Amino acid sequence: MSEQSSIEVEPQVTIQAGRASEVFTDARRQAINELATELESIGLTVNLDLTDYIPGRRGISLVEQIGIFIGTSAGSGLIGAIVTDIYSMTKRWARKRIQSKSFNRSSLLVIVRDTDGTTRTFRISKDGTEEESSD
Repeated sequence: MSEQSSIEVEPQVTIQAGRASEVFTDARRQAINELATELESIGLTVNLDLTDYIPGRRGISLVEQIGIFIGTSAGSGLIGAIVTDIYSMTKRWARKRIQSKSFNRSSLLVIVRDTDGTTRTFRISKDGTEEESSD
């Protein structure tokens, strides 16, 4: 009889948000931290890569954009399940974010990418319209 492996896989998730040309408000920072806490609650290790405003930089940003990158050496079946969980949780978070009084953009775009390069995106407009795509 062979023993089953007890190797634990701890997926790393990085959330990227912000641009040097946009002010990163406290309300937005709090919302990102809430998403990180939610993802950590299912056993993920979450790193935040937040870009703060650099005075003097200018740009027009009508869309709030969040990038979620998943890194792990797990098998493709496990990665697929992790991506599905993260995608679902992030979508719930995004709907809540869109409805918050502090949200002042026309829409929210979320990009979820795994180690295989598979990308799933969704965009939720202020009016509640949703678009999804994947490759």
